[in-house]
Amino acid sequence: MDPRWHSIFRKMKVFHNWIRGYGVGDPARNGEYRFVRSYITDGMIVFDVGAHIGDWTNYILSLGKDVEVHCFEPVPSTFERLQQRFANHPKRTGVFLNNVGLSDRPETATMKIYGEYAGSNSLYERRSALATHPSFASFREQSVQLTTLDAYLEETKVDCVDMLKIDVEGHELKVLQGASAALLDGRIRCVQFEYGGCFLDSGATLKEVYELLSLYGYKIFRLLPYGKIRIGSFESGLENYQYSNWVAMR
Repeated sequence: MDPRWHSIFRKMKVFHNWIRGYGVGDPARNGEYRFVRSYITDGMIVFDVGAHIGDWTNYILSLGKDVEVHCFEPVPSTFERLQQRFANHPKRTGVFLNNVGLSDRPETATMKIYGEYAGSNSLYERRSALATHPSFASFREQSVQLTTLDAYLEETKVDCVDMLKIDVEGHELKVLQGASAALLDGRIRCVQFEYGGCFLDSGATLKEVYELLSLYGYKIFRLLPYGKIRIGSFESGLENYQYSNWVAMR
């Protein structure tokens, strides 16, 4: 095949995936920030689980709304960067930083560190990505502390969470399982989570997440660059391990 046609077909495939909400990690292009802009209002309490160095939280604060943000980042070195970023932020009094991760139970766990401050650091070995990212064969281990969302709410006396954003490299299901009481009581209004190849590494499935949230009365949507689409029932084709963003709302 003429290389020019190969390039054209590749670009067409990328566009086809993008328009369906697959394979684009940039929140400015995949619909994530678009949804946040339409949803966040004054007085909301927002949880950023897997805060990393604070890009998502910084965007929330840039919207100019009077919000309270609770960040969770378990890796100590990354947490230090997070602290530095918001130390002198004009809205720092509304940002609560926690050097802990969320899971289905409190414990000390082992994080796989693939690079200093890397967003790919995970509680799981990234075997699914080795073919395209050979560097994932090498990592160091770091002990981190985990707790549950239910325990955190009880400790801090936070009554409700208006938006729960979860980006934890395949650990999303465990985070939700640790929030069962809050989900049951309707104290979490909206959940936004990522899905993709990391689910292969953790052994979790999108179907499990869908069924758990549906059980608690949430309506499930897949985010698209131009909006969101309701997923009224789970179909097997959705379990494709392609990167995508999802929203659950009561």
